[in-house]
Amino acid sequence: MENQLQWFEKIENVYRHLQDEESRVLFNARFYFFENREEDFFDVVGSYYHDWKNVDGLEDASIEKPLVVCGGGHDGKITKRLLGYWGYRVVCFYDKYKKGTIEGLEILSVEEIKEKYKDLKFIVASNNFKYEIFHDLIMCDVDKERIIIPKYRYMYSVRGNQYFDVFPYQKGEVFIDAGTYDGKTILDFIKWSESDYNEVIAFEPIHEMYKKVVRQFSDFHNISVHNYAVWNQEDELLFVEAGVGSHQNCNGNTIVKAVDIDRIVGEKKVSFIKMDVEGSEMNALIGASKTIRRDHPRLAICIYHKEIDFIKLSSYILQLYPEYKLYIRHYTSYIWETVLYAIDEQE
Repeated sequence: MENQLQWFEKIENVYRHLQDEESRVLFNARFYFFENREEDFFDVVGSYYHDWKNVDGLEDASIEKPLVVCGGGHDGKITKRLLGYWGYRVVCFYDKYKKGTIEGLEILSVEEIKEKYKDLKFIVASNNFKYEIFHDLIMCDVDKERIIIPKYRYMYSVRGNQYFDVFPYQKGEVFIDAGTYDGKTILDFIKWSESDYNEVIAFEPIHEMYKKVVRQFSDFHNISVHNYAVWNQEDELLFVEAGVGSHQNCNGNTIVKAVDIDRIVGEKKVSFIKMDVEGSEMNALIGASKTIRRDHPRLAICIYHKEIDFIKLSSYILQLYPEYKLYIRHYTSYIWETVLYAIDEQE
Protein backbone atom coordinates (compact mmCIF):
# COMPACT_ATOMS: atom_id res chain seq x y z
CA MET A 1 0.00 0.00 0.00
CA GLU A 2 1.30 3.46 -0.94
CA ASN A 3 2.31 5.88 1.77
CA GLN A 4 1.61 9.59 1.63
CA LEU A 5 5.07 10.45 0.29
CA GLN A 6 4.73 8.00 -2.62
CA TRP A 7 1.31 9.44 -3.43
CA PHE A 8 2.62 13.01 -3.56
CA GLU A 9 5.55 11.89 -5.70
CA LYS A 10 3.07 10.45 -8.20
CA ILE A 11 1.11 13.70 -8.26
CA GLU A 12 4.27 15.75 -8.79
CA ASN A 13 5.47 13.44 -11.57
CA VAL A 14 2.18 13.72 -13.44
CA TYR A 15 2.13 17.50 -13.02
CA ARG A 16 5.70 17.80 -14.39
CA HIS A 17 4.67 15.95 -17.53
CA LEU A 18 1.77 18.33 -18.29
CA GLN A 19 2.77 20.35 -21.32
CA ASP A 20 0.69 23.53 -21.23
CA GLU A 21 -1.23 25.95 -19.04
CA GLU A 22 -4.62 24.53 -20.06
CA SER A 23 -3.60 21.07 -18.84
CA ARG A 24 -2.37 22.43 -15.51
CA VAL A 25 -5.53 24.51 -15.02
CA LEU A 26 -7.71 21.45 -15.62
CA PHE A 27 -5.55 19.23 -13.41
CA ASN A 28 -6.12 21.72 -10.60
CA ALA A 29 -9.85 21.84 -11.39
CA ARG A 30 -10.09 18.05 -11.04
CA PHE A 31 -8.26 18.40 -7.75
CA TYR A 32 -10.90 20.87 -6.55
CA PHE A 33 -13.62 18.38 -7.44
CA PHE A 34 -11.72 15.57 -5.68
CA GLU A 35 -11.69 17.76 -2.56
CA ASN A 36 -15.49 18.29 -2.86
CA ARG A 37 -15.03 21.87 -4.04
CA GLU A 38 -17.63 21.57 -6.78
CA GLU A 39 -18.13 25.33 -7.14
CA ASP A 40 -14.42 25.83 -7.86
CA PHE A 41 -14.49 23.16 -10.56
CA PHE A 42 -17.40 24.82 -12.36
CA ASP A 43 -15.88 28.28 -11.98
CA VAL A 44 -12.53 27.18 -13.44
CA VAL A 45 -14.01 25.31 -16.39
CA GLY A 46 -16.74 27.86 -17.07
CA SER A 47 -14.41 30.85 -17.08
CA TYR A 48 -11.43 29.27 -18.84
CA TYR A 49 -13.18 28.39 -22.10
CA HIS A 50 -15.00 30.82 -24.39
CA ASP A 51 -16.29 28.51 -27.14
CA TRP A 52 -19.35 26.98 -25.45
CA LYS A 53 -22.20 25.90 -27.73
CA ASN A 54 -25.61 24.17 -27.67
CA VAL A 55 -26.64 25.42 -24.24
CA ASP A 56 -29.46 23.33 -22.75
CA GLY A 57 -32.81 24.70 -24.00
CA LEU A 58 -31.59 28.19 -24.95
CA GLU A 59 -31.02 30.16 -28.10
CA ASP A 60 -27.56 31.56 -28.80
CA ALA A 61 -26.53 34.12 -26.18
CA SER A 62 -26.37 36.86 -28.81
CA ILE A 63 -30.14 36.63 -29.44
CA GLU A 64 -31.56 35.16 -26.21
CA LYS A 65 -33.51 37.53 -23.96
CA PRO A 66 -32.45 37.93 -20.31
CA LEU A 67 -33.31 35.04 -18.01
CA VAL A 68 -34.87 34.36 -14.62
CA VAL A 69 -33.18 31.79 -12.35
CA CYS A 70 -35.67 29.90 -10.16
CA GLY A 71 -34.05 28.77 -6.94
CA GLY A 72 -31.73 30.84 -4.80
CA GLY A 73 -29.73 28.09 -3.14
CA HIS A 74 -26.49 26.33 -4.09
CA ASP A 75 -27.74 25.12 -7.48
CA GLY A 76 -29.21 28.50 -8.37
CA LYS A 77 -25.97 30.34 -7.66
CA ILE A 78 -23.94 27.92 -9.80
CA THR A 79 -26.53 28.16 -12.59
CA LYS A 80 -26.32 31.96 -12.54
CA ARG A 81 -22.50 31.80 -12.78
CA LEU A 82 -22.56 29.28 -15.63
CA LEU A 83 -25.03 31.35 -17.63
CA GLY A 84 -22.78 34.37 -17.13
CA TYR A 85 -19.73 32.49 -18.39
CA TRP A 86 -21.67 31.56 -21.54
CA GLY A 87 -22.70 35.16 -22.22
CA TYR A 88 -26.31 35.11 -20.93
CA ARG A 89 -27.76 37.79 -18.66
CA VAL A 90 -29.80 36.91 -15.58
CA VAL A 91 -32.10 39.74 -14.39
CA CYS A 92 -33.45 38.29 -11.15
CA PHE A 93 -34.09 35.20 -9.03
CA TYR A 94 -37.38 33.59 -8.09
CA ASP A 95 -37.43 31.82 -4.71
CA LYS A 96 -40.60 31.76 -2.64
CA TYR A 97 -38.67 30.96 0.55
CA LYS A 98 -36.19 33.85 0.37
CA LYS A 99 -36.28 37.64 0.27
CA GLY A 100 -33.80 40.35 -0.60
CA THR A 101 -30.98 39.76 -3.07
CA ILE A 102 -28.68 36.97 -4.24
CA GLU A 103 -25.31 37.92 -5.71
CA GLY A 104 -26.61 41.43 -6.29
CA LEU A 105 -29.85 40.40 -8.02
CA GLU A 106 -33.36 40.85 -6.63
CA ILE A 107 -35.46 37.91 -5.48
CA LEU A 108 -38.95 38.48 -6.88
CA SER A 109 -42.27 36.68 -6.64
CA VAL A 110 -43.74 35.06 -9.75
CA GLU A 111 -46.37 37.80 -9.89
CA GLU A 112 -43.69 40.52 -9.85
CA ILE A 113 -41.67 38.72 -12.53
CA LYS A 114 -44.73 38.29 -14.75
CA GLU A 115 -45.48 41.99 -14.45
CA LYS A 116 -41.92 43.19 -15.12
CA TYR A 117 -40.51 40.43 -17.37
CA LYS A 118 -43.52 38.73 -18.92
CA ASP A 119 -41.71 37.39 -22.00
CA LEU A 120 -38.61 35.93 -20.32
CA LYS A 121 -37.63 32.31 -19.83
CA PHE A 122 -37.49 30.69 -16.39
CA ILE A 123 -34.51 28.42 -15.60
CA VAL A 124 -35.43 25.86 -12.93
CA ALA A 125 -32.24 25.75 -10.88
CA SER A 126 -32.97 23.58 -7.88
CA ASN A 127 -32.46 19.85 -8.22
CA ASN A 128 -34.30 19.14 -4.96
CA PHE A 129 -37.31 21.36 -5.63
CA LYS A 130 -37.55 21.34 -9.42
CA TYR A 131 -41.02 19.75 -9.57
CA GLU A 132 -42.35 22.10 -6.91
CA ILE A 133 -40.98 25.11 -8.80
CA PHE A 134 -42.42 23.87 -12.09
CA HIS A 135 -45.82 23.38 -10.45
CA ASP A 136 -45.73 26.85 -8.88
CA LEU A 137 -44.90 28.47 -12.23
CA ILE A 138 -47.67 26.62 -14.05
CA MET A 139 -50.17 27.57 -11.31
CA CYS A 140 -49.20 31.20 -11.89
CA ASP A 141 -50.02 30.84 -15.61
CA VAL A 142 -46.44 30.85 -16.83
CA ASP A 143 -46.37 29.27 -20.28
CA LYS A 144 -44.61 25.88 -19.95
CA GLU A 145 -42.70 26.66 -23.15
CA ARG A 146 -40.87 29.36 -21.18
CA ILE A 147 -39.89 26.99 -18.36
CA ILE A 148 -36.54 25.23 -18.80
CA ILE A 149 -35.70 22.26 -16.59
CA PRO A 150 -32.07 21.23 -17.20
CA LYS A 151 -31.51 17.73 -18.50
CA TYR A 152 -28.93 17.21 -15.76
CA ARG A 153 -28.51 18.90 -12.38
CA TYR A 154 -27.23 22.14 -13.92
CA MET A 155 -27.57 23.84 -17.28
CA TYR A 156 -25.40 22.01 -19.78
CA SER A 157 -23.16 23.07 -22.64
CA VAL A 158 -20.46 21.49 -24.78
CA ARG A 159 -17.34 22.59 -26.59
CA GLY A 160 -14.35 21.33 -28.58
CA ASN A 161 -13.67 18.31 -30.77
CA GLN A 162 -13.32 15.56 -28.19
CA TYR A 163 -10.42 13.10 -28.79
CA PHE A 164 -9.25 14.91 -31.93
CA ASP A 165 -8.12 18.43 -31.05
CA VAL A 166 -4.69 17.99 -29.46
CA PHE A 167 -2.56 16.39 -32.17
CA PRO A 168 -2.82 16.02 -35.97
CA TYR A 169 -3.52 12.69 -37.61
CA GLN A 170 -0.75 10.54 -39.03
CA LYS A 171 -0.89 8.94 -42.43
CA GLY A 172 -2.03 5.33 -42.19
CA GLU A 173 -3.49 5.40 -38.66
CA VAL A 174 -4.30 2.17 -36.82
CA PHE A 175 -6.95 3.42 -34.40
CA ILE A 176 -8.44 1.58 -31.44
CA ASP A 177 -11.83 2.82 -30.23
CA ALA A 178 -12.41 1.22 -26.82
CA GLY A 179 -16.02 1.92 -25.90
CA THR A 180 -17.43 2.90 -29.27
CA TYR A 181 -21.11 2.91 -28.13
CA ASP A 182 -23.04 4.26 -31.17
CA GLY A 183 -20.05 4.67 -33.49
CA LYS A 184 -19.92 8.47 -33.36
CA THR A 185 -16.24 8.46 -32.41
CA ILE A 186 -15.45 6.29 -35.44
CA LEU A 187 -17.22 8.80 -37.70
CA ASP A 188 -15.31 11.65 -36.03
CA PHE A 189 -12.06 9.75 -36.52
CA ILE A 190 -12.76 9.16 -40.22
CA LYS A 191 -13.47 12.86 -40.71
CA TRP A 192 -10.40 13.88 -38.70
CA SER A 193 -8.11 11.51 -40.62
CA GLU A 194 -9.68 12.43 -43.97
CA SER A 195 -10.32 8.68 -44.46
CA ASP A 196 -6.57 8.14 -44.69
CA TYR A 197 -6.28 5.29 -42.22
CA ASN A 198 -5.10 1.70 -42.34
CA GLU A 199 -7.48 0.17 -39.81
CA VAL A 200 -10.05 0.88 -37.10
CA ILE A 201 -10.50 -1.68 -34.33
CA ALA A 202 -13.56 -0.94 -32.19
CA PHE A 203 -14.97 -2.53 -29.05
CA GLU A 204 -18.58 -2.38 -27.81
CA PRO A 205 -19.84 -4.83 -25.15
CA ILE A 206 -23.59 -4.12 -25.38
CA HIS A 207 -24.90 -6.47 -28.06
CA GLU A 208 -27.63 -4.23 -29.48
CA MET A 209 -25.24 -1.32 -29.88
CA TYR A 210 -22.59 -3.65 -31.35
CA LYS A 211 -25.05 -4.80 -34.04
CA LYS A 212 -26.00 -1.20 -34.82
CA VAL A 213 -22.35 -0.18 -35.25
CA VAL A 214 -21.60 -3.23 -37.42
CA ARG A 215 -24.48 -2.28 -39.74
CA GLN A 216 -23.42 1.36 -39.78
CA PHE A 217 -19.90 0.60 -40.98
CA SER A 218 -20.53 -2.46 -43.13
CA ASP A 219 -19.55 -0.57 -46.30
CA PHE A 220 -16.42 1.07 -44.86
CA HIS A 221 -12.98 -0.37 -45.46
CA ASN A 222 -10.89 -1.97 -42.70
CA ILE A 223 -13.23 -1.33 -39.77
CA SER A 224 -13.69 -4.26 -37.40
CA VAL A 225 -16.07 -4.14 -34.44
CA HIS A 226 -15.73 -6.58 -31.55
CA ASN A 227 -18.58 -7.43 -29.20
CA TYR A 228 -16.33 -7.32 -26.13
CA ALA A 229 -15.61 -5.14 -23.16
CA VAL A 230 -11.93 -4.21 -22.86
CA TRP A 231 -10.33 -5.56 -19.70
CA ASN A 232 -7.01 -6.76 -18.29
CA GLN A 233 -7.55 -10.34 -19.48
CA GLU A 234 -10.02 -12.57 -21.27
CA ASP A 235 -13.00 -12.91 -18.95
CA GLU A 236 -16.76 -12.68 -18.49
CA LEU A 237 -18.09 -9.64 -16.61
CA LEU A 238 -21.35 -8.62 -15.02
CA PHE A 239 -22.57 -5.44 -16.68
CA VAL A 240 -25.20 -2.82 -15.96
CA GLU A 241 -26.90 -1.86 -19.22
CA ALA A 242 -27.65 1.84 -18.95
CA GLY A 243 -27.30 3.25 -22.45
CA VAL A 244 -24.22 5.43 -22.84
CA GLY A 245 -23.41 4.81 -19.17
CA SER A 246 -23.33 0.99 -19.37
CA HIS A 247 -20.53 -0.31 -17.18
CA GLN A 248 -18.98 -3.25 -15.38
CA ASN A 249 -20.53 -3.87 -11.97
CA CYS A 250 -20.68 -6.95 -9.75
CA ASN A 251 -24.44 -6.31 -9.34
CA GLY A 252 -24.97 -6.08 -13.09
CA ASN A 253 -27.98 -7.44 -14.94
CA THR A 254 -26.19 -9.01 -17.90
CA ILE A 255 -22.99 -10.90 -18.69
CA VAL A 256 -20.60 -9.67 -21.37
CA LYS A 257 -17.40 -11.12 -22.75
CA ALA A 258 -14.22 -9.19 -22.06
CA VAL A 259 -10.80 -9.28 -23.67
CA ASP A 260 -7.49 -7.47 -23.35
CA ILE A 261 -6.49 -5.20 -26.24
CA ASP A 262 -3.06 -6.84 -26.48
CA ARG A 263 -4.73 -10.15 -27.37
CA ILE A 264 -6.79 -8.66 -30.20
CA VAL A 265 -4.04 -6.43 -31.61
CA GLY A 266 -1.29 -9.04 -31.60
CA GLU A 267 1.73 -7.73 -33.49
CA LYS A 268 -0.06 -4.91 -35.32
CA LYS A 269 1.56 -1.53 -34.81
CA VAL A 270 -1.04 0.74 -33.21
CA SER A 271 -0.84 4.53 -33.64
CA PHE A 272 -3.79 5.79 -31.55
CA ILE A 273 -5.89 4.41 -28.67
CA LYS A 274 -9.03 6.11 -27.37
CA MET A 275 -10.74 4.82 -24.20
CA ASP A 276 -14.11 5.77 -22.76
CA VAL A 277 -15.14 2.66 -20.84
CA GLU A 278 -17.14 4.03 -17.91
CA GLY A 279 -14.69 3.52 -15.08
CA SER A 280 -12.83 0.45 -16.39
CA GLU A 281 -10.01 2.49 -17.92
CA MET A 282 -7.34 1.15 -15.53
CA ASN A 283 -8.08 -2.47 -16.33
CA ALA A 284 -8.28 -1.60 -20.03
CA LEU A 285 -4.87 0.10 -19.88
CA ILE A 286 -3.37 -2.91 -18.11
CA GLY A 287 -4.77 -5.06 -20.91
CA ALA A 288 -3.09 -2.78 -23.48
CA SER A 289 0.22 -2.43 -21.62
CA LYS A 290 2.25 -4.56 -24.05
CA THR A 291 0.97 -2.53 -27.02
CA ILE A 292 1.63 0.79 -25.28
CA ARG A 293 5.18 -0.18 -24.24
CA ARG A 294 5.98 -1.45 -27.72
CA ASP A 295 4.33 1.13 -30.01
CA HIS A 296 3.98 4.25 -27.81
CA PRO A 297 0.66 5.07 -29.49
CA ARG A 298 -0.95 8.42 -28.87
CA LEU A 299 -3.58 8.03 -26.18
CA ALA A 300 -6.91 9.75 -25.46
CA ILE A 301 -8.16 8.37 -22.15
CA CYS A 302 -11.22 9.53 -20.20
CA ILE A 303 -10.22 10.45 -16.64
CA TYR A 304 -13.52 11.58 -15.12
CA HIS A 305 -15.41 8.38 -14.30
CA LYS A 306 -13.68 7.98 -10.94
CA GLU A 307 -12.65 11.03 -8.94
CA ILE A 308 -9.00 9.97 -8.58
CA ASP A 309 -8.50 8.69 -12.15
CA PHE A 310 -6.86 11.95 -13.24
CA ILE A 311 -3.89 10.93 -11.08
CA LYS A 312 -4.02 7.12 -11.13
CA LEU A 313 -4.41 6.69 -14.88
CA SER A 314 -1.88 9.40 -15.71
CA SER A 315 0.66 7.87 -13.34
CA TYR A 316 0.17 4.37 -14.74
CA ILE A 317 0.63 5.59 -18.31
CA LEU A 318 3.93 7.21 -17.31
CA GLN A 319 5.01 3.92 -15.73
CA LEU A 320 4.41 2.21 -19.05
CA TYR A 321 6.33 4.83 -21.00
CA PRO A 322 7.97 7.69 -19.05
CA GLU A 323 8.68 9.77 -22.16
CA TYR A 324 5.02 10.55 -22.82
CA LYS A 325 3.99 14.21 -22.95
CA LEU A 326 0.64 14.73 -21.20
CA TYR A 327 -2.21 17.09 -22.03
CA ILE A 328 -5.65 17.46 -20.44
CA ARG A 329 -8.76 18.87 -22.11
CA HIS A 330 -12.38 19.23 -20.98
CA TYR A 331 -15.47 19.20 -23.21
CA THR A 332 -18.62 19.91 -21.17
CA SER A 333 -19.79 22.43 -18.61
CA TYR A 334 -20.43 19.55 -16.21
CA ILE A 335 -17.97 17.15 -14.53
CA TRP A 336 -18.03 14.73 -17.47
CA GLU A 337 -15.73 14.43 -20.48
CA THR A 338 -12.29 15.27 -19.16
CA VAL A 339 -9.73 13.56 -21.41
CA LEU A 340 -6.05 12.83 -20.84
CA TYR A 341 -3.87 12.83 -23.97
CA ALA A 342 -0.44 11.20 -24.09
CA ILE A 343 2.03 11.77 -26.93
CA ASP A 344 5.43 10.19 -27.42
CA GLU A 345 8.03 12.79 -26.54
CA GLN A 346 10.33 11.38 -29.23
CA GLU A 347 7.87 12.22 -32.06
